[in-house]
Amino acid sequence: MKKIKLTNSTILIIAGGLFLLLGTIMFVTQGSKNNVVVVKNGVLSQDEANALIIDTTKNIINIYENPTSAFKTEEVKRPTTVEDGTEEIEETNEYEDYYLILNYDEVVNAMFTENGIKELEQTTFEGKKFIIKESGKVYMLKEIPTENRYTDSNITINVTKIQNESIVSEITLTSYKLNDDMLTYYAIVKNLTLIKKDNTWLVDGFYYNNK
Repeated sequence: MKKIKLTNSTILIIAGGLFLLLGTIMFVTQGSKNNVVVVKNGVLSQDEANALIIDTTKNIINIYENPTSAFKTEEVKRPTTVEDGTEEIEETNEYEDYYLILNYDEVVNAMFTENGIKELEQTTFEGKKFIIKESGKVYMLKEIPTENRYTDSNITINVTKIQNESIVSEITLTSYKLNDDMLTYYAIVKNLTLIKKDNTWLVDGFYYNNK
């Protein structure tokens, strides 16, 4: 993270351009062709690899930030108990911050390898598990912390290696925040690895947490 002290006039000029840029939900730029290592000719072109990584990154962010866009979900209802046969007492529910996911296996098996699913299920935010499996049911956190959200970030894709059965790429997520006279620039770099299984490209690695 880098912090830059700027004058008010400079801030207004920069902020105007930045907010125009951030007005788009997601802006994706393609990596330089010079950084691509093609191990086997005829596997995927640079454009095909970039398009695949862009689509996959968007799908990951949907799962990550808006479970209802990728899964069939149900609100988790609090259980009630009846006292003396007349009064219903509402109990606390440890899953009230979670959705009940109805088609979890169907979605993740179509998108992730076994390693990718394991990585997804090990994610935690501020001590809360992103995904909870219990009694044959799957629960997913409704909202992740603001600092872990990427919806308003600029996303730069740089495909670094294309092989017969795998693609490795570097994803850079950048955003800006303006508080008083301080412009703060955030840049997070992640590696996204796809593996081809049965003619389908699956996510094998993408670390979710920012810490």
